Amino acid sequence: MSLAGSFQKLPIRHKLNAIILVTCAAVLLLAAGSFVAYEAYRFRKDLLNQYTTLCQVLATNSAAAIVFRDAKTGEETLAALKNDPHVVHASLSSGDGSLFAEYLRDDMTVAAKDRWAVERGYDSWRAYQLHHHAKMDSYQLSADHLDLFTPVVLDDQTIGKLFVQVDMERLYSGFLGYSLIAAGVLLVSLFLAFFLSQKLQRIISEPILHLANRMRRVSAERDYSVRVEKRNEDEIGTVFDGFNDMLSQIEQRDRELTRLAAAVQQAPDGIAILDLTWRILHANRAFLDLTRCAEEHLEALDPSALYRGNSLGGHSWDDVFERAKRGEPWSGLTKALRVDGTGYDAFCSVAPIQGEHGEVVNILLIKRDVTRELQMEKRVRESQKLQALGTLAGGIAHDFNNLMSPIVAYSDMLLAQAEPGTKLHTRLERILSSAVEASALVKQILEFSRPGGKDKQTLSIQSLVKECIKLFHMATPPNITVACEIEEGVPAITADPSQMHQVLMNLLTNAKHAMKERGGRLLCRVEKRTPTLEEILEFPGVAGTPCVCIVVQDEGHGMTPDVRERIFEPFFSTKGLGEGTGMGLAVVRGIVEDHGGAISVESELDRGTTFRVYLPAGTAVEAVAGDEERQAPVAGTERVLLVEEDESIRMPLCEAIARLGYRVDGVSTVAQAAACLASADRPYDALVLDEDHLDGNGAGLADKLGRRPAELAVLVCCREEDGGWRELLGGTGPCAAVVKPISPAAIGAALRTICSAPGQHPAAHPSEGVPGHEIRKTAGDG
Repeated sequence: MSLAGSFQKLPIRHKLNAIILVTCAAVLLLAAGSFVAYEAYRFRKDLLNQYTTLCQVLATNSAAAIVFRDAKTGEETLAALKNDPHVVHASLSSGDGSLFAEYLRDDMTVAAKDRWAVERGYDSWRAYQLHHHAKMDSYQLSADHLDLFTPVVLDDQTIGKLFVQVDMERLYSGFLGYSLIAAGVLLVSLFLAFFLSQKLQRIISEPILHLANRMRRVSAERDYSVRVEKRNEDEIGTVFDGFNDMLSQIEQRDRELTRLAAAVQQAPDGIAILDLTWRILHANRAFLDLTRCAEEHLEALDPSALYRGNSLGGHSWDDVFERAKRGEPWSGLTKALRVDGTGYDAFCSVAPIQGEHGEVVNILLIKRDVTRELQMEKRVRESQKLQALGTLAGGIAHDFNNLMSPIVAYSDMLLAQAEPGTKLHTRLERILSSAVEASALVKQILEFSRPGGKDKQTLSIQSLVKECIKLFHMATPPNITVACEIEEGVPAITADPSQMHQVLMNLLTNAKHAMKERGGRLLCRVEKRTPTLEEILEFPGVAGTPCVCIVVQDEGHGMTPDVRERIFEPFFSTKGLGEGTGMGLAVVRGIVEDHGGAISVESELDRGTTFRVYLPAGTAVEAVAGDEERQAPVAGTERVLLVEEDESIRMPLCEAIARLGYRVDGVSTVAQAAACLASADRPYDALVLDEDHLDGNGAGLADKLGRRPAELAVLVCCREEDGGWRELLGGTGPCAAVVKPISPAAIGAALRTICSAPGQHPAAHPSEGVPGHEIRKTAGDG
């Protein structure tokens, strides 16, 4: 490992110590080096000046000896160098270069001189002398000695040369001691610096270590409420302030992110974050539940596999994703899949997540299961459409009944006059039959538009189904096998028997129609069951348990999805012209829902159809009430006053009533009726009027008529058998009602009932054998 790498791993206190020591050492070394270098330079300069001056003095003193060639005087002059122990050798040479005089230090013997010369690269001491006497340089400084060359001048002429050699080792030894003293001072200074660094580094290291410990705690525990205590107002104090401010911001951001993460995790919509390679980075719990994907398998999940084909609003997953990467969001309804292959309807949003500079860094995917909402919306639309059609149908039915009343009345009267077996009689029968069928259709329309008007009773669904199957089996072709399965212990239901009979016969008839070409098995099954969660979600009305389920299953041609979606719409029919009105299943659904139940259908093309009717179960079983035997209306002789604005209705009714023996007067308004009542020489026994004449205020009607309702029997021509006309009369006298369109037999039976009530005027020709009919039992006669 490198020195720099090792230094980086040191604790900060050791780094501070090292920095202080290295800095001090560098400064001290630089100072000591500079000082030593300066002293060495000064020492050299002083040494050179010293010996240069000495050589000049010796050269001057040696001039006479060279001139007179007095070697002894020359040696005596050189002998003055004995006072300087550092001078090793000195010599004088004459102008021709011959050695004239010589000085050697005491330790320089002949052997020592030769050895000394050999150590310096010469063959002998003599060779060394000859070499240096040939030079005329002023001086030459080597590592261990100083050579000085001084000319001997007399009268500006060089007459010889002085050579002096100084031993530098001894001189350097003194300088070395001086350097050792400097090194000792340096070491002592470094020791003091180390001691001071140990004390001073704590001023910096301890706050930093305190900060580091707090940072480790924040990192380990994610506790952003931790703060560091500021100790100084220096740069470290500024760092502490910045650290505390940063923790405050992080704590605030962490709270916001925690709330955001909790909101995302607990959001009811499925939320996922994807990278730009379609990989799911994060998904909340709703997304995992919605896709039924385990969290450990999320990263390997391909988001495009969660959608069925190009179901993203007509776009493929690739198109939507590429648009999102360009910054274009998309949202819409789609057919989605779960990882187990099951499908559902989803509202999906794909949006880009942009970075700080506006670039798309991730993709946001939001999904919500809207299957139930779409079903409810569809039901609401159907309900609104049915309500609108019901309102329209109710209004049309009222006018239609008014048109049918004279047709039924005249047809009935003409049929009574025609001879049986003649073409006229046959044609009149067909006219009357068509009028009756039209009346039945209007009755269906009214039941569809105003459900809930029937009286419900506790009945055994088993008996009702068996009766319907028995009647239906008689009209079933031989290629269709009818089977009936009734589970034991099925509870009773609370329903209107005639309406339940209508529901069953309609479903059986539709099944027979679907099987008329192919034949097969038609099954009607009754069972007790507890609705499943899926059934409760689809039909909230059957949430109560248990319920009675009626299943009608055929093996016919089945239905396409488009047809299956519309079969409960009024006037929608797949049958040929003249084979159906399209009201059957609409009325069936209205009856079932009015009884608090629900109806479902399952069908596949060429695989048959299954209808299921869910009805709330009761607690007891009672016998089904049978229809009372119809009694033929009988004649009467009472006076009758008929009020009808429409002459086309008033005239046939007056004629029909008169044909039964009653004395009838017809007027068009209530005011005219009041005048007739006031001026009549004999009181009227009965009053026939339309429910529109009641005006919602029975007391007002009594005032207009001029006599109390208790003194006059009243027959009301109404649209429905709902009994509301009784409250509108506002009296206690005999009263009854007939439902439009009115047949002569129905109005005759009703008149006989109210005119025969106790307390009425006796008839001029009393009727024989006329029972007291209930209006609900006579309203449909004719």
